[in-house]
Amino acid sequence: MPKRTASKSQDKPPVPWESVPDFSTDAGVLAAVKEVEAFWTHGKIKPKQIEGARVRKRGTRRTKTNTDYEIDIRVEEVVYRAAVKGEGDAKIRCPDKGRVWVTQPCIVCQKDDDEDSLLLCGTDDSEVEVQGCNRSHHTHCVGLDAVPEDDWFCESCEAKRTEAK
Repeated sequence: MPKRTASKSQDKPPVPWESVPDFSTDAGVLAAVKEVEAFWTHGKIKPKQIEGARVRKRGTRRTKTNTDYEIDIRVEEVVYRAAVKGEGDAKIRCPDKGRVWVTQPCIVCQKDDDEDSLLLCGTDDSEVEVQGCNRSHHTHCVGLDAVPEDDWFCESCEAKRTEAK
């Protein structure tokens, strides 16, 4: 008798994300925001800081359905992307084993992948007049081959630095 093989999840197309139009009042989004606040270092998240949200439901009738959320949260000039998975340990901040993960997508391509090539605009030097915008950029999106050893400033902040001199 031939051995039955389970269907591979790799054969299934990824579940698409759907926008949540009423994200500022959606109970699922607000519950996810509360989970993000446990790891958040920028103070309490106010509804006006939430710029968008997406949801996806994974699973089948035979398995538990997991609901995942992605939430865009603005802090001054920077937009962070918080992901809250339907499974995982709520006490761990890790994309693999944890439930909550916060990233800062590249301001150019809006992707939060390839973290090794992400750099932040700015400096920690309090003596410098223009500190930078602290927004994230992939090296390849700004024409660099590698992350610089020294402070780096985006075009906009570099122009402000030149004006300030």
